[in-house]
Amino acid sequence: MAAPKYNASFISTILKRSIYTSFITITNGIINSRIMVFAADPDLKNFYCVTNKTSEKIAELGRNPVTNLLILGTSDTLDGLSETQVRGTSQIFSKISDSEAKHGLDLLSEKASIINTLKNSGSLGDFCILKIKTSEISFRIFKDVLQNIPKTILNF
Repeated sequence: MAAPKYNASFISTILKRSIYTSFITITNGIINSRIMVFAADPDLKNFYCVTNKTSEKIAELGRNPVTNLLILGTSDTLDGLSETQVRGTSQIFSKISDSEAKHGLDLLSEKASIINTLKNSGSLGDFCILKIKTSEISFRIFKDVLQNIPKTILNF
């Protein structure tokens, strides 16, 4: 049996059902993880999160912008749990006038009403948008793990 290969469109459909990601950074060899609301462009080339401007996560990204997202989600079509890992580089946008901040807010507000409130305020206030430019995505569905089928890897 040939290993299934999933494309960005299929993975995007699965990710739309998930709201949260584990946002992982590494500082001085120590892994730091935080749960955050996320959204992605349909082609998965960019992911977006929102956080407080004064958070430790912002300080960590200032030292090392390399980021890993771990997203677990269910799949109605394949009746199993999926695992998506996104590797990329983060950029920080702190002004709502930035087109990337606006785009990220648009995507994020579709997932969480609290983000919609921030978007409608006309200001990011104490918050900023994190844009993660994807370098690699690995995706696997639980049933593939049971059958020992390799992960699908998308390189950008």
